[in-house]
Amino acid sequence: MKSKYNLACGLLGILLAAPLCLSNIVRAQTPDYPLFYTDNIYSVPDLMQTDERADFPGGGADYCCLVAIANSLIWLDSNGFPNLVENSGNQFDDEVKLAKLLGSKAYMNTRLGVGTGTANIIRGLKKYLYERGYEVNQLEYQGWRNHSEEIKKHPLPQLDWIKRGILDKGLVWLNVGWYKYDPSKEEYERIAGHWVTLVGYGKDENGRLDSNILILHDPSPRAGHDFSNEYASAVRINRGSLVGKETGLPRSAVGYYKLGGGMHIKKETDTAIIDGVIALKLETKSDNSRNRETAAKIGNSAVLKDEPKDVGAPKINLSKAERLENFNILAEAIDKNYSFFAHKNINWPDVTTKYRQKIEMAETDEEFYLLIYKFVRELKDFHSWLCNYKDVPELGRFSPQMHTRLIEGKCVVTQVGQGSEAREKGFSAGCVIVGVDGVNVEKRIENIKPLMHVYSSQRCFLEQAHRRILDGKENSFVSVKFIAPDGSTKIVKLKRVSSKDEEIIKPDFNVTKGKFIWYGIHPSGYGYIRILSFQGRMEIADEFDNALEKLKNTPSLIIDLRENPGGFGTSHKRIIGRFITSRTKVDIGYIKNGPGHEDFTRNETYFEPIGNWQYTKPIALLTNAITGSACDLFVCRMVSTGRPITIGTSTHGNSTGTCIYALLPCNLVVRISAGYVCDAGGKIIEGNGNIPKIQVEPAIADVLNQVDSVIERAVKELQLYK
Repeated sequence: MKSKYNLACGLLGILLAAPLCLSNIVRAQTPDYPLFYTDNIYSVPDLMQTDERADFPGGGADYCCLVAIANSLIWLDSNGFPNLVENSGNQFDDEVKLAKLLGSKAYMNTRLGVGTGTANIIRGLKKYLYERGYEVNQLEYQGWRNHSEEIKKHPLPQLDWIKRGILDKGLVWLNVGWYKYDPSKEEYERIAGHWVTLVGYGKDENGRLDSNILILHDPSPRAGHDFSNEYASAVRINRGSLVGKETGLPRSAVGYYKLGGGMHIKKETDTAIIDGVIALKLETKSDNSRNRETAAKIGNSAVLKDEPKDVGAPKINLSKAERLENFNILAEAIDKNYSFFAHKNINWPDVTTKYRQKIEMAETDEEFYLLIYKFVRELKDFHSWLCNYKDVPELGRFSPQMHTRLIEGKCVVTQVGQGSEAREKGFSAGCVIVGVDGVNVEKRIENIKPLMHVYSSQRCFLEQAHRRILDGKENSFVSVKFIAPDGSTKIVKLKRVSSKDEEIIKPDFNVTKGKFIWYGIHPSGYGYIRILSFQGRMEIADEFDNALEKLKNTPSLIIDLRENPGGFGTSHKRIIGRFITSRTKVDIGYIKNGPGHEDFTRNETYFEPIGNWQYTKPIALLTNAITGSACDLFVCRMVSTGRPITIGTSTHGNSTGTCIYALLPCNLVVRISAGYVCDAGGKIIEGNGNIPKIQVEPAIADVLNQVDSVIERAVKELQLYK
């Protein structure tokens, strides 16, 4: 007894003396997602694939996948994603129609006696969702079947990943393999397969917590003819192999999960194993403006979630009364839907009164539409504009063959074309332009401002204005006064001959160039990835994953977002998910939900780890004033994870989150920002931008010496982590 007492005291003393160690152990065992999720186990449909009323081809024997997916989409349609399916008012008929449609050759091409291949499922699902007007936020597959169409393959379905998949209105479908086990050989022989819908996890049929429980809706008649939740227990296999005739077998069974407990096993087999899993999340309305439903009516106009493409050109020969009516409708649409009145200190009633007086005096359609154009510009918003009226003042996109930038408060020449007229007349990198067409730079910028796009921040406008200071119509001439690096001053006349493309900051080391991603290894040994734009969707994440795989063993990573003007945010989740190890809040979005200027719905966005492995080493993120729109949002989300050091200059600050479209009686379509985005700490991005932790302004000396001081500073900062 004494020895047991002493042993107990000794153990207690160790535990009391090391509370931090114990807390770390407990924390490591606690998942970073809810212990259970049962919110929707009774609301997701549970259609039986062989229901005679459905009259599925072949009696529905091969329709398990189609029914499992239809179960989920029917539920999602009534839970925040309207118009996802055709609604007749009869859920059974709607789901049957949907399952048949998905199984057609146009989508998943289900074949009798064969079923539906995983690649066809993913391909058909993507097509269907796109046609219904939705963008995919996450569409991933984990499992051993190899198909070129599968996204982000991982041969072993991960239980934590499966559970996370149905959070936040996600959809998950399990491909269950039917196996017969031979204990003498420790082999599981695959006989057939089946698809089921995941609807919850973490509790058994008695409501007790059990981390191994997956709650399923099984479309097979084995699970009964009526609605039922199947509580299957997932048990990890630790030995043996999977064998069979399918491509991908044989393989080790270690790490796969058997489903027992409430799982109804196919008669001629004895084991159910999760062969693969598809997880889907659609973009919410805060991210997706493709929903074509009418949000509101104002007078004879419509306020739409999606830009109408078939309205034609705006009407002409409007009467004075019609012009005023259209103006009043637009003013009201902006008043009820625009999201930045307070943030940008805009007194909308005063602006409206001023322009109404001008509209009343307009004599022609041209005057009217020009006033409407200027009226919308009063919003000081990069993402608000006239969609289908283009006859507005515009600065031409042609210039002499050189690039200029705002550096140290001056208009500095950064590149001059080889063999160009500009080079022949004395221009070289480092020259400073001090006059254009007889006026100084400040006056020139003031003159061209009405001819340029509206920018959400003054710093981005000035950056763009200094880049376009020589722009004009093709084959026209411009007089330029400049100071050469040797101090001499010249005035020359140049012809505008080349279409102006944005300048790209080119690394001075070898990089592999893709459509959206450049990557290589900096002389310091650090990995380097430049994202040129987000004008693509998932193909950007594919290119990024390829680059990251090549740079997997680098000690640190530089991600260059300078000059990236944005595009779509579709790929953000997959890219950022490669750098986080737990579920992380990445932004807070606000969407207009009423006519008042402060009527907003608040939404938080969370990202989760994605991919076979995470890059957890130091990251430097490079930005400048051109970094904007979807790239501004990307920076916001990356910064919210706490992972990168940010270096460079502040981003544009033009991240509005969502928009609406006002369709006026005169057929004019106007885009209006109707939401805004904050970082995880609540700081609004619009106007403010993302301010880098370490601010590095390029210098004229950098241009003369061909030095990238921003990358050099990034290398120095990353060296501190050694």
